[in-house]
Amino acid sequence: MDYKPGPIDTLRLALTPEIAQLSEMLAKNVHENWAKLRIAEGWHYGPHRDDLQKEHPNLVPYEQLPESERQYDSQTAMESIKALLAMGYTIQPPAGTRISSEGTSPASGSGLTSVLQMLRDRSQPDLALLQGFWRAHDPEVWSVNPEPYRLLGERILKLGEPLVAYDVVAEGMKSFPQDLRLRQLLALALARSGAAGPANNVLALLYQDGYRDEETLGLLARTHKDLAREEGDAFKSSQHLRRAYEFYSEGYETSGGYWSAINAATLALFLGERESAAALARLVSDQCRQRLRELTETNGERYWLGFYLGRSRTSVRRLVGSRKLVLPGRGARTRRLGEPAIYPAQCSFVNAMPCPG
Repeated sequence: MDYKPGPIDTLRLALTPEIAQLSEMLAKNVHENWAKLRIAEGWHYGPHRDDLQKEHPNLVPYEQLPESERQYDSQTAMESIKALLAMGYTIQPPAGTRISSEGTSPASGSGLTSVLQMLRDRSQPDLALLQGFWRAHDPEVWSVNPEPYRLLGERILKLGEPLVAYDVVAEGMKSFPQDLRLRQLLALALARSGAAGPANNVLALLYQDGYRDEETLGLLARTHKDLAREEGDAFKSSQHLRRAYEFYSEGYETSGGYWSAINAATLALFLGERESAAALARLVSDQCRQRLRELTETNGERYWLGFYLGRSRTSVRRLVGSRKLVLPGRGARTRRLGEPAIYPAQCSFVNAMPCPG
């Protein structure tokens, strides 16, 4: 059979955020209806498809489907919507915003403005929706402003998908190779994907370019800790930890940030620099107490200040009450403070507290 599919031409139709959002909603609904029919026919979940036993691996919530399956459903739904619009139909959402082949009505904005509005709406943290939005984006529209890439990259990273975030940020870097935030997000996506070396290279170039903000320094320090953990040579591992300590310390000196100081103090303990660790811990403790006295209401800042204060007090008690430090992780040993540091390759080094890394 010489069959040649001839779908309606929708290539010239603008891919707006409204279309992307609607297509993702319809894709989920298509899956729900398919699953409902299958279950009514006696099918149930199984790790592999088995027609005799009526088992199917896709009888799971839409959000748990493999990315390839969600993409197939989303693309099918999107093409159906675009076909309707290409034939001259319009879609009228409940809010009254009219979607047509010409785009959206002025009430909702269009083009880049509409994209930014959607990405700034934090009330919709759904990962599948953001991924569908990314698949539907128009690179030509996005290439005039780095903000869509920044916003989408940040949101996807927060939802725990560094590989997808890397794709977003890497495309943005093609148009805006010197954008500070995109370079930071690229490094963060690499680090969270387990590529500490490439992440460190990106951040080292930022440092060479003169960027000394707390986030760049903190990320750079974090990648050195990751490299220390991966390093099989004890001396080289110690060098990476030394660099991490220096960058955290510099971050605190330039910004006064609490988390930089606590991480620096923690690493000072590992490196045997008792006086530096004590001084940093006391500084943070004093700053946190002062700031807590200034705050008049309970909010997120008060919570983290209390957290930092607790960490700094713990560090001080360790330094005052003990002459020994226990290195964490399998294969760790006890050593006296001030003794040259020796770090087993399997020793674990973690952030003292939440930070941009």
